[in-house]
Amino acid sequence: MTSDERNQATGLGGGVWDALKRGGDSLAQAARRLAQVQRLQSQMQRLRARRRDTLQTIGEQVYALHGRGRVRNRDVLQNCEALDQIACQLADLHRQVEELREQARRPASTQEPLDDSFLTDDDFDEEMEIAEPADAEQVDVETHDEQEFAADEETYSSQDQPESDERQEHEDDEHERGWDDEGD
Repeated sequence: MTSDERNQATGLGGGVWDALKRGGDSLAQAARRLAQVQRLQSQMQRLRARRRDTLQTIGEQVYALHGRGRVRNRDVLQNCEALDQIACQLADLHRQVEELREQARRPASTQEPLDDSFLTDDDFDEEMEIAEPADAEQVDVETHDEQEFAADEETYSSQDQPESDERQEHEDDEHERGWDDEGD
């Protein structure tokens, strides 16, 4: 190798080293920028959370003033009244959920008759006609449920039997072939 070739190879090697060094510097700068962006985004998230909490606090304070009759601004008053309506709807839904849970806790035989306080005296005769078929229908449903339960029990017990017979046949085959676990 001649000295020119050596100088050229050294120059190439130095050029590669310089390129790697520049790439490493670029990579380090990119990593620093990424870390800085993440720090700034984290600060933005904290500020957004503080803003959201402050707005919620202001809203709660304004709604408390509405409860005392001290809100006069029409727009704010409309929003407070909308919150009142939502609160009523939530209370009604909560009551319905509690009624359903209470019904689920009581056995079917102890459930109370439906509230008929909305009926007037004129509707009393109709109430009696409606109540009798409903009671008779409930007995049929209970009888049907008992029959269905008995049929289900029979089905499940008959399904279990062939499986155990098949398992026994399989175990007998393994025993005859000498594959059973006890022979090991």
